[in-house]
Amino acid sequence: MQFEQRDGISFINVDIALTQQTIMELCNNIQSLAMQAPHKIIINMQQMPYITTSALLSFFQSYSTLFEKGFSLEIQAVNKDSYDLLKLANFHLLADINKQI
Repeated sequence: MQFEQRDGISFINVDIALTQQTIMELCNNIQSLAMQAPHKIIINMQQMPYITTSALLSFFQSYSTLFEKGFSLEIQAVNKDSYDLLKLANFHLLADINKQI
């Protein structure tokens, strides 16, 4: 995973499979960014091979707390399978999700 910050926006490029173990790194980084200042995070999942259902659940639980505090998250370039899984879990109600073109 690679991290970059510009103009109050944090960019996270995910290039690994998100499993129960690796999702904790992503969630911890999102929590850390949220503590610094309220801003927007954009996650690019174009290079992500897949996300497991257990990782999705952990991600959903972690982010829903921040969502309630008005935090903004956008997920970009999600492959079709991951997009369908995120939509099935109603994650689109918490974050903007854009499919890979």
